[in-house]
Amino acid sequence: MHGTLLLAFGVVTGAVGVYLLVPGSRHRCNGPMAVVVLGVLSIGSIDPIVRALSIYSGHFFEALGALLILVGLFEPVRRNLSESDWAALFDTDHRSIRPREEWMDPMDDRILELLDETEIVLTPALLAYNIDYSREAVNRRLLELCERGFVDRVDHGKYRITPLGRRYLRCCDGEWQNESSAIDATPVGDD
Repeated sequence: MHGTLLLAFGVVTGAVGVYLLVPGSRHRCNGPMAVVVLGVLSIGSIDPIVRALSIYSGHFFEALGALLILVGLFEPVRRNLSESDWAALFDTDHRSIRPREEWMDPMDDRILELLDETEIVLTPALLAYNIDYSREAVNRRLLELCERGFVDRVDHGKYRITPLGRRYLRCCDGEWQNESSAIDATPVGDD
C-alpha cells in the first residue's frame, strides 16, 4: 500500500512538473525557475517512484533535487531581480501578472483583453458570451470600467477600450496606475 501511494504521488508530481516545463503551456517556467522545477521533480517525483519500485538509491535524488533548487534560486537572487523579472521566470506573458487596484475584478482583465484583441466596439452580450460570464455581470463591470476611464461607451450598450485600458494591459509594473488614479470618478461617455 505504501509503495502504491508513493508511486501515485510521484506520477502526479511528475505530471505537474512536466506541464510547467513544456513549451507553450500557460504556466511555463523559464530559466532558473525551470531548474527549480527540475529539483522539485527530483524530490517529489523521481525519488518516490524509485522508492516505490524498491530500488535503493540512498538519498541521491533528494540531494540532487535540493542542489537543483539551490542553484535555480541562487541565480535570480545573485542578480537582484526586480518584481517583473521574477514574474518573467514563471510566465512568458507579463500581462497575466499585472497589479490591480482594489476596485478591480479579475473579470475586468478578460473584458479589456477581448476589447483589445478584437479592436472593435462590442456589446455586453457579446463580451459575456466570449468570456463565459453573464451579461448582467459584464454590464456591471463595464459601468465601473467606464467610470474609471478604461472603457468608452460609444453608443447605448456599445463599448470600446480606451488608451488607458490598453496601457493597463501592457504594463506589468503599475505605471498605468499614476494616470488612472488622477481620473475623476464621474462616468465617461454617458450621453
